[in-house]
Amino acid sequence: MLSVSQLNFKYRHSSRPALDGISFTVQPGEVVGIVGPNGAGKTTLCLTLNGLIPHAIRGRMTGTVKVDDIATATAQIHDLARKVGIVLQNPEAQFFGESVEEEIAFGPENLALPPAEIEIRIEHSLALVGMTRFRDRFPFHLSGGQKQRVAIAIALAMEPPILVMDEPTSELDPQGKSEVLRTIRRLNQEHRRTVVLASHETDELIQIADRIIVLSADGTMIADGKPAEVLGDDKALTLGVRQPQLFTLWNQLGPGFGAPPLDAAQAVQQLMGSIGARAVPKKENNAAKAPVQISCRNLVHEYTSGVKVLDGVNVDIRRGEFVAIMGQNGSGKTTLTKHFNCLLRPTSGSVTVEGKDTGGLSTAELARTVGYAFQNPDHQIFSQTVGEEFAFGLRNIGVPEQEIGLRTAEALGATRLDVGPQDYPHFLGKGERQKLALATILAMRPEILIVDEPTTGQDWQSAVDTMETLRALNIAGRTIIIVTHDTRVVAEYARRAIVMADGRIIADGSPSDIFYDREAMKRAALRPPPIVELAALMTPSGAPASGILTVDEFTDCLHLARRVAS
Repeated sequence: MLSVSQLNFKYRHSSRPALDGISFTVQPGEVVGIVGPNGAGKTTLCLTLNGLIPHAIRGRMTGTVKVDDIATATAQIHDLARKVGIVLQNPEAQFFGESVEEEIAFGPENLALPPAEIEIRIEHSLALVGMTRFRDRFPFHLSGGQKQRVAIAIALAMEPPILVMDEPTSELDPQGKSEVLRTIRRLNQEHRRTVVLASHETDELIQIADRIIVLSADGTMIADGKPAEVLGDDKALTLGVRQPQLFTLWNQLGPGFGAPPLDAAQAVQQLMGSIGARAVPKKENNAAKAPVQISCRNLVHEYTSGVKVLDGVNVDIRRGEFVAIMGQNGSGKTTLTKHFNCLLRPTSGSVTVEGKDTGGLSTAELARTVGYAFQNPDHQIFSQTVGEEFAFGLRNIGVPEQEIGLRTAEALGATRLDVGPQDYPHFLGKGERQKLALATILAMRPEILIVDEPTTGQDWQSAVDTMETLRALNIAGRTIIIVTHDTRVVAEYARRAIVMADGRIIADGSPSDIFYDREAMKRAALRPPPIVELAALMTPSGAPASGILTVDEFTDCLHLARRVAS
């Protein structure tokens, strides 16, 4: 159905090829995952499969891409659109309408379908992604995850036999990811849709992919095989690919436990009777008695559309804490944090920062104290060069010219971002742009740092680099607040987790307390890391006790049990 042969592509202004000698075929009804580090060419490969490359994006392409034996280089994009639907990495790049309904109707209208059929497709595609009640909303007012669902619905409404999806779940909450994956599985199994899916989310990818293709940082293809074969050894980690957590556990356990399991339920069956129980010491929140830096009292925020996003929030953030704010898309997480630096103002209630009511302060006045890195870096980056991007904020807070270069180099080093001051920011990959946005905030040296979705769109090594930077800043005394759906990141780094649902805080405590609170997790549509699911499933049978958050803690428990047994 899809055939790629000796594909090479180099962007017009690039010094190296984005894709180098890529060859593979996809059979009808297959689900093929594409993984690799940032800059490996995953997005570029996706864009070749529906003809956007070479027709709409400039560069030099050699080799062939065929869809049903039709070469994409000679076919028209509007003809290929009937065969290949695409979901772009940045959903906003696909939006231009005044309502969600208008966005979804646009494609079928261009196919000249009858109005009754278009209506059926709108309703069906919205239902598949759980966005029916948002039909009349302005797309750009939706949360990041909601925008992503709409982008998927746009592609589904065209009913193409092939779906190409570039990071379709990166900004979704865990329930949203599960719903999208179930939708993909249903489209594949019931409607024989062929799916090519580029993603860093390997824990989810192994649930649906028949094959995994790995691209390396130099744009070459280095692996193609079944998920367990490709991701089941340590090679994946050296390539910057996030290994599924249960695969990592199996690597540490060594031989004797069978093939790596695809989910926690399968892992239980393979481990049952092998290990005993051990209580895991609770991690102390050393900042629990420190002075309060941010305080919200009865905070309410209502948008001009009349939608109430925050409904009576009361919370204190203390100096030196590392806090993760979690919850379903649209639960109010980003809205809450935007009140911490006056990007938004309370409809009622109050917010204080360092004891000062923000009602009398501006965002500029708070910039030295509270730094904010946006979920979408393109909402933050606007200069023509990397150097100008840094200089803008630093000049606005009065940093001397001779110090700007020093702070720029310091922040680039801290984020491990290899770019020069004359580089054009928008030529960087999304993960690199996220690092740049974070670096420009770090250069301002705020006491409180808020990062909205710090790991979205980044390969695992880049995500680890970012989180280690935040950990180092926290150890040095900075207060860190992250908004995230990535429960693995919360388990590894956060000392406190705040859970939101419907504009309210429904749980607040240590990650271990939160992840083992099934009621709170269910209400917030969250899912704990696979290793926590495994530990929780085994606890009733006398295996690991609740409190385990990481693979290392689980294997420590296993090794202890083996010593006791021997």
